Amino acid sequence: MKQKHRIFNMLLSLCMLASLLSGMTINASAAEPAATVTVNGNVTLSSDKPYYVNGEAAENGELGENECSAYFENGTLHLKEYHGGAIRSSGDLTIKANGYNVIETKSDLAITCLGALTIDGPNRDDEGNRLDELQVSSAESGGIYGNKGITVSGLYSFQVFCADGSGLLSGPGKDIKVSDLHHMFVSCLGNNPAVYSSG
Repeated sequence: MKQKHRIFNMLLSLCMLASLLSGMTINASAAEPAATVTVNGNVTLSSDKPYYVNGEAAENGELGENECSAYFENGTLHLKEYHGGAIRSSGDLTIKANGYNVIETKSDLAITCLGALTIDGPNRDDEGNRLDELQVSSAESGGIYGNKGITVSGLYSFQVFCADGSGLLSGPGKDIKVSDLHHMFVSCLGNNPAVYSSG
């Protein structure tokens, strides 16, 4: 009888340990910054080639100079006067929009992030007024998708135009947070809501 009791206790302990380890694995992957990001629809930026220069990934560049409009480092994509196609990320992504930036697509979502998406405008004038702008448009699809939620803040102007789908869409049970914007406009021509947190 004691032997059966010991075996039962050992199995119970193993089950509890396995459940703890699986939870630790899930929590560890919950805040994984993106290792790469795709800009302009098909150009992949990584630690080896973090600059977007003249329509290609490059090892070197200076953001805002010589046709360099994007720089990617440690899960953060810095944009400066970016005028290009779709942006995609498989992990958590922060987009720092410097100056006036435009993301235009025909059939894709303009921004797709399978992790948590944060969009921020870092620049202020001497009086503390916001300066940065982001305009997103999609001719045949939705605007912005953040699977683990979307946070938008610190921009002077944030505009999303889409023909179908939602302008801002988050994954099941995830929040969409918007703050510290001077101007925000989200317009969708389809029957879907402009801002939608699924779940």
